Amino acid sequence: MDEVSVVAAASPYIAATTGAYGSAVVERVLEGAPDQADESVKLGSRILQALLQAPETRAALEVSILDVAEFPGDEDVLAALRLQIRRMLQNDPALLTEISGMLQTEKPAVTISEERPITPEIVSGPVTTGAFNVFLNSLGRGETGRP
Repeated sequence: MDEVSVVAAASPYIAATTGAYGSAVVERVLEGAPDQADESVKLGSRILQALLQAPETRAALEVSILDVAEFPGDEDVLAALRLQIRRMLQNDPALLTEISGMLQTEKPAVTISEERPITPEIVSGPVTTGAFNVFLNSLGRGETGRP
């Protein structure tokens, strides 16, 4: 995966982690995600742990992560963090490989508990909503069929 794809795939997990931990996100990530955290938060924590290991970019990255936690849902703030991560990955091929590997091996389960249509941002693989099974390809297009 290239750095743009990795950042796009990692963003929802990073946002889930900042949303779960709020202003304590950096400390909680460095401690390790607790066992009771959901899979998305655990993966986001592992991604942030890897990113925070770079001493030359750590201080600026921490500020950006805290901004995302302080302004949840603000796409401009999240875009600034994504750009910063993309630059880090462009300059560190080993980090790119490490995070790409995390994203390719970890496929957190998605549970949908409401009886409404789903509109996923980034989904690849089978999705079961109860009424239909949907297989989405990497472009988000899929075919449906009754279970």
